[in-house]
Amino acid sequence: MNKYVKYPFLICLFILIGSLGVHLFSEDFAGKLREEDYSEVLSKGEKLYKKKACLSCHGKGGNNPQDNSYPLIGGQPKTYLKQQIIDIRDGSRSNGNTAIMSASIQTVSDEEAYLIAFYLSKQ
Repeated sequence: MNKYVKYPFLICLFILIGSLGVHLFSEDFAGKLREEDYSEVLSKGEKLYKKKACLSCHGKGGNNPQDNSYPLIGGQPKTYLKQQIIDIRDGSRSNGNTAIMSASIQTVSDEEAYLIAFYLSKQ
């Protein structure tokens, strides 16, 4: 008999612990487990959102676009938003109105993209 089959309880326990560990290290899941003050991160993100001219097209909090063809981005998941900003900046995404946005975000760093995305995700 296989030595691992002798202890099915331990195998299940290791699988359970492993899957919990993955969730605990996920920033989205871990953030839900504790209350933290994100006001500084939100403030930085909001300032960048205004400085990089995002406000002029997407409106306050990303939920009041100046044109119907611009997406509502407020409240979207931060990981999605960050990746979209980076993809448009780097030219990996070039559909819709990305040509307009691309020019204004060429100098946005990955960290700034995260801060903007974090701010928008909380709107």
